Amino acid sequence: MDPRQTPILRRIRGKVATFNTNLWSVAARTGAAVLDQWGAAWIQDWRMWDSDRIHLTDEGHRRTALAAAAALGLPGADGGDWRTPLPPQPPRELRAALAEEAAWVRGFVAPWIGRRLRGRSSGDGRAAKRPVPLALPKA
Repeated sequence: MDPRQTPILRRIRGKVATFNTNLWSVAARTGAAVLDQWGAAWIQDWRMWDSDRIHLTDEGHRRTALAAAAALGLPGADGGDWRTPLPPQPPRELRAALAEEAAWVRGFVAPWIGRRLRGRSSGDGRAAKRPVPLALPKA
């Protein structure tokens, strides 16, 4: 996606655009389907993102799934409301916006940096959700 609205990642917007251009070039040569999230205005809405700003909300996942189905040319996937932006939000007061940004940095960015400095991962010390592989049902 286009990182223009992300304060940290917008600095690498040119590199992301170059990567996407190369991706589209490979897709054109190989016939691969590509989900264009760069041009998807709805994904720029912060309400599509969870509080960690990495994972999508339920609505973000729903729209991404429908966009992927449309990119694959699945029947009936191109209609619907997934392209429609959410209604505008009222403007945030500067003080509230700064407090939210500070809380995000304290809650997500600082711990991430701390783990990297200690050579740890967020998954270290966690038990596997499914330690034994499950067999898939036969189709």
